[in-house]
Amino acid sequence: MHTTPPIPASGAPDADEQGPLDQARLTVLLETAAGAPERVDGEFLDTPFENLGYDSIALLETASLIQARWELALPASVVMESRTPRALLAAVNAAPRPGPTPPHRQGGEIAAGHTDNSIVIAAPLDMVWDMTNDVESWPQLFSEYQDARVLEQIGDTLRIRLTLNPDPDGRTWSWVSDRTPDRATRTVRSHRVEKGPFEYMELAWSYHQVADGTRMRWVQDFAMRADAPFTNKAMTERLNHNTRIQMQVIRDNIERAAARTDTFRPAPAEPVGPLPAPAGFRPVAVDSVTPLLDRGGDLRIVLSPRNADATGGIMVVADIAPRRAIREHYHPYSEERVLVLDGEMLLTLGEDSYVVKSGHAFVIPAGVPHRMGCDGDTAVRAVLCLGPLAPQPELGHVDTE
Repeated sequence: MHTTPPIPASGAPDADEQGPLDQARLTVLLETAAGAPERVDGEFLDTPFENLGYDSIALLETASLIQARWELALPASVVMESRTPRALLAAVNAAPRPGPTPPHRQGGEIAAGHTDNSIVIAAPLDMVWDMTNDVESWPQLFSEYQDARVLEQIGDTLRIRLTLNPDPDGRTWSWVSDRTPDRATRTVRSHRVEKGPFEYMELAWSYHQVADGTRMRWVQDFAMRADAPFTNKAMTERLNHNTRIQMQVIRDNIERAAARTDTFRPAPAEPVGPLPAPAGFRPVAVDSVTPLLDRGGDLRIVLSPRNADATGGIMVVADIAPRRAIREHYHPYSEERVLVLDGEMLLTLGEDSYVVKSGHAFVIPAGVPHRMGCDGDTAVRAVLCLGPLAPQPELGHVDTE
């Protein structure tokens, strides 16, 4: 069994850090990253990291420590792709040592950047995961993005383009990243494909259920190019500042959504079936339904108790012309489920507004005032499903403006 040197108070490996990474130094690094010395007792060099109990976050911490102690611009992917400690030793010792320090990194500049931030969101784990991994809804979830688009998907990996809101000088910054979510482990790994001012930028998100809701954690590992306008230290400070702001914005948006969801509790239903097929089946053509035009849009109730023997709710096809809106209202008895088919809907819920793109759906709980509009040049078409039914049709819809 190897002898593990004591961990200094700073948590750094002891002595001669310019020498090669050996088993003793690696042991200290792994213990520091995981905070669990018992994980690396014994002969462990050829044991897969996953069998040692190391998850992706602990390995990213290890990568950050190696970068800082040995002043290597070592991408976290090198550590993540090393399946065993022995493979990691070989990869690190084969990496080139840094040359002369660029002038803008003199004076205590760090060799690589690392941030680690987390926040607790008072919402269910599934809800936090779903909302934060719906990339194309990020302009409504974050405050910094003007646009977020999925360019392609290969396996579980999404290639996405993110565009920031214009800066004070009117410049707009955009880049492409690869993002791989793993719902089973509640982790996400991402890296910049278009690196911009970075030598590399890698991110890891993780989610854990806690007593007060869900803890969301973001870890970023990066290094700035020598000609970048910011040093690693300055960028670390900027990222920490902005990450905390965005996490608070996300928390507030998700908690508002969770509060709206909590206002509705469906009544339990008695199970039925199997039953014989209904007699006189007949589909209803949308164009055959007389539209309601006095509420700000073209509303056609295509399925209801009156024309299709519906017993659990109604279905409406809504068309909203550019720069028009269905005025604010609420449904005292019914939940409303909405699927946007065409255009981009401007949805207002109380004091909050959201842009909902085509191909996206959402739920409005019973009793919540809402307004559906179209601010773009393309008309909005959406399908609205409401249920359960109100006791009387005239009680199902209440205008508030």
